[in-house]
Amino acid sequence: MEEQPMDELTTQQPTEEVTTESPTKEATTQPPITSPHSTISPA
Repeated sequence: MEEQPMDELTTQQPTEEVTTESPTKEATTQPPITSPHSTISPA
């Protein structure tokens, strides 16, 4: 258990899962949604 505390923490950690499926994380990764959209529109 002490050999892989990170694995167990991530498995039982709601914060980790929430971040993976959190819209905020994805939004932060691709915040300029209007930027690429505008470039794709005229492109």
